[in-house]
Amino acid sequence: MRLDVWMPTANPFATPEVLAAVAPEDRGIGGIWIGEHVVLFDSCDSPYPYSPDGKIPVPPETGLLDPLPTLSFLAGMTDRVRLGTAMLLLPQRNPVYVAKELATLDWLSGGRVDAGIGVG
Repeated sequence: MRLDVWMPTANPFATPEVLAAVAPEDRGIGGIWIGEHVVLFDSCDSPYPYSPDGKIPVPPETGLLDPLPTLSFLAGMTDRVRLGTAMLLLPQRNPVYVAKELATLDWLSGGRVDAGIGVG
C-alpha cells in the first residue's frame, strides 16, 4: 500500500534534511503534497476550521517554504512519487507564470505533478 503525505513546510523545521528524509520511495509514499500560505497573521476575523480554537496552529513569525521550488527539490530526489500542491493560491500569483512553472516541473519530473488550485 502507498500513502500520500502532506508535508509541513514551516521554518525552521522544514530543512533540506527533513525534506530528504520524507522523500525516499522505499518508505511506501505514493505522493507528497505541499500547501501554501503566503503570509500568516497575528489574528484573523474568521475562524480557522481545522483547529479547535479557530486559530492557525503556527506562530505568525513562522516562514513557510514556497511549494513549487520545494516540489522541485523533492522531484530531484525521487523517480515515482507524485508531487502535488494542496492548495496553490492562484489569485496571489501571476497565472501565466504559474502555468509555466507547473508545466516545467511536470516535464522535468516525468509527468508526476498534480496541481491543486485555491483562491486563498
